[in-house]
Amino acid sequence: METGWMAKQLLDLQKTAFDHAYETMTRLQQHGEHLTGTLCRQAAWLPEDSHRMMEDWNAACKKGRLEWKSAMDDQFDRVRDIIGASATKPEK
Repeated sequence: METGWMAKQLLDLQKTAFDHAYETMTRLQQHGEHLTGTLCRQAAWLPEDSHRMMEDWNAACKKGRLEWKSAMDDQFDRVRDIIGASATKPEK
C-alpha cells in the first residue's frame, strides 16, 4: 500500500530531523558546560559549593537529555513497528 510507504518515509524524515536537532542541542549544552566550567575555575571569589552545584546541574541536564533521547527513540521505533507491515515500496 502506497500510504504505508509514504508514512514510513515521513517518519524517517522526522527521525533524521530529530537526530540532527538533538545533536545540535547536545553540542550547545556541552559548549555551555565548558564555558561555565572555565568561568567558575577562573573566579577565585566563587565558593567551592558553587562549583559542585554547577557540576551537579550539568550532570542533571545530561541525564535528562539522555533519558529524553531514549524515550523519543523508543517512540519512533514503536511507530515504525505499527506502520511496518504496510510500508513496502510501491511497484511501478
